[in-house]
Formats: sequence, C-alpha cells, structure tokens
Amino acid sequence: MQSSGIHYIVDCTINDSDDKLSDYKKGINIIQKIIKLLKLTLVIPPVAIQFPLKDDDNLVPELDKIKLTNKKDHYLSNSYQIKENEDTGGYTIFGVISESHISIHTFPENNYFALDLYSCKMIKTDVLDDFLKAEFSIKNINQKTIIRQLNDNWFYEKAGGVPDLVFGYQKSKVLVDKYSKFQHIELFESQQWGKVLVLDGVLQITEKDYFAYNEMMAHIPIYAHHNPHSVFIIGGGDGCILNEVTKHESLKNITICEIDQDVIDISKEYFPFWSQGWNDPRVKSVTQDANLYIKTIPSKSLSCIIMDSSDYYEDTPSAVLYKNEFFTEVDRVLTDDGIYCFQGESIHFDKKEIKQFMTDLQKFFPICCYGNMTTPTYPGGQIGIIICSKKYNPKILNKNRPIIKNLKHYNFAYHEASFVLPNSHKLV
Repeated sequence: MQSSGIHYIVDCTINDSDDKLSDYKKGINIIQKIIKLLKLTLVIPPVAIQFPLKDDDNLVPELDKIKLTNKKDHYLSNSYQIKENEDTGGYTIFGVISESHISIHTFPENNYFALDLYSCKMIKTDVLDDFLKAEFSIKNINQKTIIRQLNDNWFYEKAGGVPDLVFGYQKSKVLVDKYSKFQHIELFESQQWGKVLVLDGVLQITEKDYFAYNEMMAHIPIYAHHNPHSVFIIGGGDGCILNEVTKHESLKNITICEIDQDVIDISKEYFPFWSQGWNDPRVKSVTQDANLYIKTIPSKSLSCIIMDSSDYYEDTPSAVLYKNEFFTEVDRVLTDDGIYCFQGESIHFDKKEIKQFMTDLQKFFPICCYGNMTTPTYPGGQIGIIICSKKYNPKILNKNRPIIKNLKHYNFAYHEASFVLPNSHKLV
C-alpha cells in the first residue's frame, strides 16, 4: 500500500516561561531548524501573526498587503475574542513546504506550544521528538503521529516508538468511527480478523485472536494467587477480560472501572460473544477515572488487580496509572498476599519503559516478573504481562485448583512457559 505521508502533531506545556513562545521571529527560527533537520524543502517563507491582534499593526511584513476585514468572524473565530479581551500574546506561524505544510501556535500565558507538520514523505519522528525536548524545557507533551495512506480501506498502526515500522490491516467494512469524550473509537470488519476495535489509532482487540491476550491477562494472576476472593479490573471496557474473570466461580466480588462508557456500549453491541460478564451478579461496573476511584477502595480489600488501560505514553491521560503515586494506591488496597498485573508493552520495542516499570514496582512488591504473550495482531506479534506479588511467586502454580474448561489459549504449561525469556530479553 502506497503511503501518502505522515502527520505529526504535538501539544506541549513548558516548565518555565520562554520568550520563544512570545517572539514570532524565534518561532520562525524553530521552523527553519526543523526544515533543515528533516531535510524538507521550504516553498513559501513562514507567514506569522503576532498576538494580541486588535488591528493590522501586528501583522508581520509577509502579510502587510492583506487587510483583515471581518477578522473577528473569519480569521480568529471565538479565539479572537479571548485574545482581544485578555490581551494575551503569542503567535501563529504557517509555512508551505514542498512536502506539504508546517505550523506553530503558542499561548505564552499558559506556557503552551503546538506544532503541526504534514509531510508527503516519511520523516524520522524520533529525531523531531529529540529536537523539541532539546529546544524547550517540556513539562507535559501530547504527541500523535498519523500514517496517511492513499487507500483509506487500510488501518495502520506504528510499532511503539519505532519511527519506520507500521502494521496494516485491511478494512472490509467500517462499523463505527466516532469521537467519545475521551478518545477516537473505530470499529471495522476485517476478512482475516473479524471485527476489530481501535482506540486512538491503537488496535485493542479482534474477534479472531481475542483469547491470546485476554485469557492470559485474566487467568495468569488469578491462578498465581492461591485463594483469591476479589478482583479489580482497570479499563477493559471491551468486556473480554471481565468475561474471563467471571469464569472463576470461587471469586466473591469483581469490580471493573472503565472511564469511557462509549467503549462499553459499542463493545456490548458488536461483541456479544464475550459480553456476558457484564450480567454476572458478582460484577460491579464503575464508569470513572480509575486514578480517582481507587482512592475510595478500602485498604487491604482486593486479592488481584488487573489493569487493562490504554498503552503507556507519557503524553496521555493513562500515564498517571503507571506512576509511583498510583502504585502506592495499588499497594494500599491489595491484601498482604495480593497480586497486581498489567499489560507490559513489547519487549522488542519498549525495553526502556519496561525496565523503568520493573525498577519502580520493586519498591512496592518483593516479586516482580515479566511474562511473554504471543498476540498475532499486536505489533511484532508479542506483548508482555508485568505481574507483581506480595507473597506468591507467579511462576509457581497451585495446580490443585481445577483448570477452567474450554479455554482457547491459557493452560498451566503455557502459564509457566510465558516467564521463560530468551537470553536477549533477560535484561528486563
């Protein structure tokens, strides 16, 4: 499939005030540096508008022949009123490159910087990431890269932080394409994989290989615990892990906390096969931010916590769920023999993040393990499970407990084998 380019979008806040956010000339200099760094070709020199814009006086020379008639309605829309009334500063810069366009927008009063770059040729996004981090003292960053394709009947996903590797899936029919309050939700049919759920450009689950990830994520922690009574699921709005957990008849209480009700509703409609779990009388469903909800849970009340949230990226709302502050709450609500696990990223693409997770979690748990799971539709065909325990070694099973029948993927032998890593991966 021929690529039509890459769309690189960044929103970030800066730690300290920086005159690069208020002086348009320095913004133009940043664009020129980016063009040189990425070996792009500038066709029309960057055009800039300096704020506050109350008349034509703040137009830079490139626009001195343009009269902003009805500018309030046509140029700045509602943001014009904010700029005028609050007397804020900053600038907007737009440049045309032979590959497409680049733009910058700043709000210095909020230490805010935004960059939008569309290139008809592929660029090294990691190089651009490093440039921005060197240019600014960044506090928070929200970065998204979209691979554009000439044929929109394909879905493409980047492999973690690898700039030159993508995985594609052909769409036979689009079933859902909407923005919820929290994220972009896509659901399409694929000839090979059946229905496919995608959140913010990241594949979550498919009809044909759902068991590869979800059975392992549900049954590894529960079978590693010798006598679990209560399970807390974070995320997992598609309902598949929940359905697997409800197969354990010995459990007394199961709580699932998903922030996005739209994901739940869409999954119930299109994935009825694994939606039975929502109707289990032991299940309590909470639609809330798990970082807030966990603070309401009594101490030492949970046997297992299974986190199936969005992938870890520093610039996303789910990032807080991977920080020490959240791990402190996890430690508090688990019993003295409690087990905590979450999706552990790819050992091929995310070694740096995995090492950091393991380092942080060892402050709270005496036993921390990385397990390997084969998942055909995830980038690289592999994903990890990080499992932490206060007492039981997750690698050693209590095989006196009966195995659930009719599972497609999980068994005791595969449970134990998942913790055997090749030499090149033992560093994690």
